[in-house]
Amino acid sequence: MSEPVANQPSSTQAAARHRRWPVFLVLLIVSVLGFVASFVLSIESLQLAKNPDAALACNLNATVNCATVAKHPSASLLGFPNSFIGIAAEAVMITVALLGLFGGRLPKKFTLLMTIGVTAGWLFALWLFITSAFVIGALCPWCLVITSTMTIMWVMILRLASIDQALPLPKKIQQVLVQKIVKSGLDIVVLVALLTTLAAVIIVKYGDALFG
Repeated sequence: MSEPVANQPSSTQAAARHRRWPVFLVLLIVSVLGFVASFVLSIESLQLAKNPDAALACNLNATVNCATVAKHPSASLLGFPNSFIGIAAEAVMITVALLGLFGGRLPKKFTLLMTIGVTAGWLFALWLFITSAFVIGALCPWCLVITSTMTIMWVMILRLASIDQALPLPKKIQQVLVQKIVKSGLDIVVLVALLTTLAAVIIVKYGDALFG
């Protein structure tokens, strides 16, 4: 009779791996999109620094206008364009996503720290969106890409943290998160609701002015 292989993964571990793979794939896609958006914003910020009256490609009208948003103090809270931070952060997330896709297992403490960091990044992106829409009165298409990708990234990171039980919660609660939220896809429903809300805010607030 053959003996069981000691290193053979359990069905639970295999199922967890199967649930992680789509998460890392989505993280890779949104991180690349966020990196491109941050890179373009950085170039445009440098153009505006040289020439404040520069005509940017995304200056479509008075409402959809990258320059108007970029010239507001909120676009450079630390004394340099926020997009510089985005480039660095998105590069890290691309690395993490590739590591996960190639079978790497992230330590729980790292996943927890990443969850905290992405949550802070998402809240920051959401604050910038609200500032842009309701204070500045103009929208930046590349900024909207970042807000959308950060929203997706936040939900995906929470899904990953739940699958790996990396959140500082009692074990029974973490099991409930996997059973009731991850397996049922409730977190995806929340994601769709968040993205729909962002789109609805833009349409209700600006309407025809988006194309005027």
